[in-house]
Parts: sequence; structure tokens; C-alpha cells
Amino acid sequence: MQYKIEDDYIEIELKNSEFSSGGLTIPSQEFKQDGLDYQKWGEKNNYPDELLRLKRESSMHGSILASKSSQVAGYGFTFDDTTPKGKRTAKFLREINSKGQDINELLNPVSDDITTFNAITLSCTFSKDWSKITEVEHIDLSKIRIDKRLDDMGRIMGHWYAWEWDQNKSYRPKNRIWINDFDYINSINKKEQYKQALDRFTNENSHFNSLSDIEKNILKEGERTAILYFKPYQSGCFFYPTPDYSGAITSIESDIESDIYALSAIQNQFDAGYILKVIGKGWSPEKKRNWVKNFYNNHTNTKKAKKPLIMFSDDKDSNDIVIEKLDVSDLNKTYVAINDNVQSKILTAHRLTNPMLAGVQVAGKLGGGNELQDSYKIWYNTVINPYQLMVTKAFNKIMKYNDMETLSIVESNPFTVEGNSNIAEGQESGNNNEIKEVETNE
Repeated sequence: MQYKIEDDYIEIELKNSEFSSGGLTIPSQEFKQDGLDYQKWGEKNNYPDELLRLKRESSMHGSILASKSSQVAGYGFTFDDTTPKGKRTAKFLREINSKGQDINELLNPVSDDITTFNAITLSCTFSKDWSKITEVEHIDLSKIRIDKRLDDMGRIMGHWYAWEWDQNKSYRPKNRIWINDFDYINSINKKEQYKQALDRFTNENSHFNSLSDIEKNILKEGERTAILYFKPYQSGCFFYPTPDYSGAITSIESDIESDIYALSAIQNQFDAGYILKVIGKGWSPEKKRNWVKNFYNNHTNTKKAKKPLIMFSDDKDSNDIVIEKLDVSDLNKTYVAINDNVQSKILTAHRLTNPMLAGVQVAGKLGGGNELQDSYKIWYNTVINPYQLMVTKAFNKIMKYNDMETLSIVESNPFTVEGNSNIAEGQESGNNNEIKEVETNE
């Protein structure tokens, strides 16, 4: 008797599977003429959402990112608050936006973004006269898409914000907002133009209508907002950032699949260690699909990962079901080998030489106190501190514009038992510290 696997059915099953996937690929940065006024982030414009899915569904990857984010935020921002400029800085950072947030309340989501996406987006509101930035808010990076229009120098001019980007798969969300890109030099020029227009209007006793259109617009504009989109330079990544763990995305997907495999092995009465041979006659493609669907509904968990392989065989003289067991021990060995390989690649992509630094327990990777100390120094200097420098560089663009003190982040060394004596006065251990209130007459 000869058996054959029904390729048509298996192909349909794979296409409809909740967990079947061709893998998440790094988006092309090629400029596309697709009729849209913004650059899609990924083929389906959902790449950041897919990165967030990996973060949620892979326990190892999610744990490493959470640890990275926490260590990047450290004990919060610090600065020299003993100078007159420092007092103005403290006053500004104590309530940095109309939501009543202080600077350290922005640090946690920003640290999360830089470790997940490798970029930061901040909303900066300028005063009417462009003399200073009055408010700063964190913007969810996954909600931002970059406008395709470039200036004469080939620089990005603005961004689009929308809560959902794949509405009806048209990639044209109805409720979206266009926001200027933060341009330090252009903002300084705007400040000078406003000053000149105001001086001409007030000191030269000029009538408003005698001013140029540019001068009128500058004086009439109210507060305005720009997006500070900060990402490190990466070759070939003009529009969007690429996360530094991108080389392990396939392994992260495999880690998720292996968890599904293990869960389904417990939940299902049957598993892929079995082959069901359905013998009979008159099995049309539709009848086969219905039979398999009913069998799965009645005898297995809804997930495909551990469902038995079903084969159909035409035999006019017999109607029977034969169950054959595969060598499960070989399957388990394969599972363990794949899992070990996946973990190793994820750790390598995150440059985590000692998994315990991120709270990840791996067999045979305990390490003594001195080894952990040495591993932490390498981890901090090569991974955490570079992230912190990117975060402070973004915020210090704002501080420079406002002529305020330079910010830095206080390291939170997990091997330091006592409190860090270098933490700025008014800050506490942890990421939820507050900026000390400073009385000033300025």
C-alpha cells in the first residue's frame, strides 16, 4: 500500500497558520515612488510593530531589552546645579512640559526606544519669539513616519504622526499630523529673524502692513513644534534606524516558535511525534480539509506547532486509521540543540558576554563575583554607555539651544551595594527620581 502527503492541503495549512512566517526582514531604505508622501517603514509599514511583537513574545530577548533599558536610564540625569545657569536648568527640568513631567520621567521611555529601535523622538515646542524651547515631550517612535520631501541639501524636512498606520491596508491614515523636523541652525535663524522684525516694527515705528510677508508671518505665528528625531549614523540607513540586534531576528523568531512547541506538547493529546494515516476512498480535497479541521478541533490545541502529521491514502478495499509514532527522543534532541543555538545567537547579537548581567540564566554560565565585575565593565563600556551618550546628545541639543547646563546620566552599577555618592542632590536611586526644586528670582 502506498501513502502520499497531500501537498495542496499542507500548503494551505501553512499559509493559514497563525505562526507560519517567512521571517521578519530588515526594511529597504530605498526611496520608492509609491504615491505616498511618506516613506513606509517596512514593506507593510509595520516594522516597528513587529519589533515590539518580538520583544513581547520572546522571553530572552524581552528580558535583555528590559535590562538594557533600565541600565541606560541609570539613576537619572545629573548636571551642575551650583551655577546661575544650573538654577535655570533645574527650574526647566523640574516641569519640562504641560503634563507636569520632569526630565527623568522622559528618560525611561526614551531609554526603552533607543534599546528597542535604536532611535529617539522628542517633541519640542518653541516660544513665540524662538528664544527658547518651552516644552519637551516623548513621542512614541512607532507612530512616526518620515516625510519624503527633502530640502535642497537632501535633508529631511518633516515627519508624520498617526496612531495607526495600516488602516484598511491603504497606508493612508485619516487622522495624521505633519510636524517639522528639528533643525538647530534653522531655529537659530528664526530667532534672529523674529528679533529683527520686532525691532523694525517697534523701534522704527513701522506700520505692520509695511513689513514683508516673511516678517508678518514670523510675528503672527504662535508657539510651534518640531520633532527631534535622533538616530546614530548607520551605513545605508537614511530614513529609519536598524536595531543593533537585527542580525538575530531570525533566532528571536525561532525562540518564540520553540516556546510554542513546548507549550503545545503539554496541551495537545497528540503531537508531531505521530503520523495519522487515513485510509479509504473518495477523499476529495474539500472532504480532506473538513476531516482534518474537525479532527484538530476535537483532539488538539488550536495552535499548529505540535499537531500530528496527517496523511491520506486511497484504498477502495479498506477504511481505517493507522497511528504511527515517530522517534520523539530524536525530536527532543533536535529541539534542545536548536534552542541552545538560538540562545547563543541572541546573546551574541546583544553583545551580552555574561547573560546574568541581563537577568538571563543559562546553564553553565554562572560565573564568580570577579568575573561578573569584569563582564559588567565590558558590558557598560561597549553597550550601555554608548546608548547613554546617544540619549544625552539628543537632550543636550535642547539644553544648548536654551543656554542651560549639559546633562549626563548617573551609572547604576548593580555591584555597588551602597548608594552612589555622585548622584546629584535631590535625586534618589532608581529611575523615578525627581529634579530638586530650586528657588530662583530669574
